[in-house]
Amino acid sequence: MASQYVNDPMLEVFIFETSQQLEHVEQSVLETETLETYPTDTINEIFRIMHTIKSSAAMMLFNNISVLAHTTEDLFYFIREDKPQELDMTTLSDLVLESIDFMKMELEKIENGEKADGDPQNLIENIKEHLTALKKLNNLPVTAKVNDEPVKEQYYISSNRSAKATQTKTYKAVLKFEEDCGMENIRAFTVIHNLKDMTEEVISNPEDVINDVDCVEIIRKDGLVLYIKTAESEEKLHSLFKTMAFIERVDLQAYAEIAEQKSTENKILLTGDEIIIPEMKEQTTAKNTVPAGGHQSQGMISVSVEKLDKLMNMVGEIVISEAMVIHNPDLNGLALNNFKKSALQLKKITDEL
Repeated sequence: MASQYVNDPMLEVFIFETSQQLEHVEQSVLETETLETYPTDTINEIFRIMHTIKSSAAMMLFNNISVLAHTTEDLFYFIREDKPQELDMTTLSDLVLESIDFMKMELEKIENGEKADGDPQNLIENIKEHLTALKKLNNLPVTAKVNDEPVKEQYYISSNRSAKATQTKTYKAVLKFEEDCGMENIRAFTVIHNLKDMTEEVISNPEDVINDVDCVEIIRKDGLVLYIKTAESEEKLHSLFKTMAFIERVDLQAYAEIAEQKSTENKILLTGDEIIIPEMKEQTTAKNTVPAGGHQSQGMISVSVEKLDKLMNMVGEIVISEAMVIHNPDLNGLALNNFKKSALQLKKITDEL
């Protein structure tokens, strides 16, 4: 049932990131309309994005999106590796845009709480036929280099997780995310949330990946450190981490036992169908209350660093201007009670800003 994903932070990140990636591919394709071929950077970018969508959609169990992305990835793998001189730009662009439209429609269904049940099989066959035609057009064997990487094993959260009777072990994992991937705190929460089906207990450093204002910088500098108690093998954990987008490196080693210096209050406990963070439980309950029959969603936007820098500079100018007005020497000796009250309110606002 699609309703199992309602209010799921992992799903919100998946929808947001996949939508952004599809928009980027669409814009790149449209920009090539006046060209006779795809620039190398565009080919590499589309290949990388389709690879990411393939993995993240498989992780979320949206297999129709994953398989279509994989097929499109295969097409651009061939173009990237074999560098065919003859390209049917019109057909190629049409196929990519059709794939984007299909994925967008499926994302819209998911966002509306509906089942992503679209059938991409005809489109997949068209892409495969075009790939074969491209090879023939460029006098390349049909068995030319292929992207034979399988779709990764899927690990989404099951609501009926069964306890394993096998002996548990504890591992220490240090995850490094790709540089400039952004939203490291959300990605860290996603990793922890996605471990739920495989673990009995997880301790993370940083401990509070939701509210710690220094969390992002810590993860960028030192990585996300996890102590994982599980009955699964080291290979299974490695496989899980490989399915997660934007993880660049994983250092995983067996650990005698979860570090004793971490108190129970700081553990992230995985129980039933919920992740309970003890020090946040009351606050989370209040914020995540959804009226009966309602659907709570959190909007996200993408903002350029340039605009954020400009905003920061403008805030700095506001603070300076506020200080110049309030401490203007022309006001010395004047009885301005209402002005002082208004100035105090202004200072509170600018401090918060």
